[in-house]
Amino acid sequence: MDLGQFPMDEKGSPTSFTPEEIEWARENGAQSADEIAYYITQHKRLTGEEA
Repeated sequence: MDLGQFPMDEKGSPTSFTPEEIEWARENGAQSADEIAYYITQHKRLTGEEA
């Protein structure tokens, strides 16, 4: 399934997500590509992972 292009992160480099991360975000209520990117990025920041 093509989700389109995800927005650039704050550092200006493209952000890519694994299918598992996208599925996790959807299971947690994300519907649009922007919401998916937001959920994953915020989760990584809260858990101390590189976003």
